[in-house]
Amino acid sequence: MPWSPPIHQQADRRETRDDSFYGTPSWKALRLRFLAKNPLCADPFQDHLGAGQIVPARDVDHLIQRRQRPDLALNLANLQGLCKSCHSRKTSMEKGAR
Repeated sequence: MPWSPPIHQQADRRETRDDSFYGTPSWKALRLRFLAKNPLCADPFQDHLGAGQIVPARDVDHLIQRRQRPDLALNLANLQGLCKSCHSRKTSMEKGAR
């Protein structure tokens, strides 16, 4: 696999385009700090571990959704780093549960 710069050095991407929270300076700074300390996908689906792959995290996910607990939106204990695939799958499952 070719080398690429750590995600915290890559361009910031808004994880939800219609939500202004992800554009705030507080979230952007926290996201960068979190990915610098947690650069790998936490993989709640175990797909990567079974294949023996190490996958970089690109997205920072809220373990407990912000709509359920807005008070935990900037709490490090409520965050996990996920690759795009895992984050998309988790988001899809959450939308289906609503």
